[in-house]
Amino acid sequence: MLIVSHGAQGPPTARVLSHVRRGGVVMREDLVESTGLSAPTVSRAVTALVDARLVRLRPDMGRVGATGRPSIPLQLDSRSHAVIGIHVGLTRTTIARVDLRGRVLESAESATPAGLDDLVALLEDGIGVLRAHDRLIVSVAIVAAWTDLGLDRTALASRVGDGLGVVVSTADHITAAAAAEHAVGSRGAGATTAYVYARDTIGYAVVEEGATGSMISRSSRLTHFPSGSQVPCRCRAVGCLEATASDRALGLRAYAEGLVEAPDVTSVQCAAAAGSVRAQALLVDRAETLGRAAAFVRDMVASDRVVLVGQGFTATDGTRADVLRSFEQATTLPPAEVSFGHHGSGLQAVAAGTIALLPLDEDPIGLISSLPPAAYAR
Repeated sequence: MLIVSHGAQGPPTARVLSHVRRGGVVMREDLVESTGLSAPTVSRAVTALVDARLVRLRPDMGRVGATGRPSIPLQLDSRSHAVIGIHVGLTRTTIARVDLRGRVLESAESATPAGLDDLVALLEDGIGVLRAHDRLIVSVAIVAAWTDLGLDRTALASRVGDGLGVVVSTADHITAAAAAEHAVGSRGAGATTAYVYARDTIGYAVVEEGATGSMISRSSRLTHFPSGSQVPCRCRAVGCLEATASDRALGLRAYAEGLVEAPDVTSVQCAAAAGSVRAQALLVDRAETLGRAAAFVRDMVASDRVVLVGQGFTATDGTRADVLRSFEQATTLPPAEVSFGHHGSGLQAVAAGTIALLPLDEDPIGLISSLPPAAYAR
């Protein structure tokens, strides 16, 4: 279980910062109403956040025509701090610097190394480059397909965190993707959303929204879900979903048929765009398979809506209609709201950054005060 929205939970500084981050420019009196805290408590929290360079005063944006003592607007100070998010996938690793609004400032993608030592070296080098900037890095997160990669998340976080002097969090990559999409697509108390992820791995997570916050209550892989195909899987069965419909599987299938010169999904998409009927057929077949799988997830968890995320769903615009048609034909429940994720090819960076920002949501002042002087930006 992962808490993805604290709502009315957490210390006063966390509650105030959460509302400032969501609200853009806010007034203190509005924070009293939205947080349920007393005016003196809000005032003390704001002072602490301003001193920590997490919130800044914006007297230039005061309300026009206001009577009485003027209230100075507040805004998130996204100029001074950042987090680093790392996504370790089966084939590609992404390292990104993300500001406190969750916006990716810069990112780099590399092939995922085969060995642990090489992976640690890649991550250390990437973090070193991103730390050499004018912002204080307050936390780092690593999200990964842990089981498939054979990685111990505690051991990797410990090795990467040695000498950094900042919190290193970990999460499953599908859970992180759901958290990132939920941050821009909340529906309010009582809503249940299934986020179905497809790229090199396929799985889903369920977000349940309550009155005081939201949580990812369920998350699971669909590696060996039966797709109905005759494609062999490493488990010695045939028709397993990832062996049929993942990016990697699609690239290998097209390469084996001689349709592309490199066994990757981008080559398949390029071949289809260039007029290859067979490459287009492979993309449509994959889209229909993923649509049926998403319908199975929706029927199983009985969610109010479904969000399809990951490049397996979002990278090929021409097959989105095929996904939706297949979903509608396969679901046994009444029609549901089905949409595609907001982040597209940037999902992995945003997802890792979302997890890196969670410690700030929990206790912003505690996090900042725990950083050693050496952690401050150069």
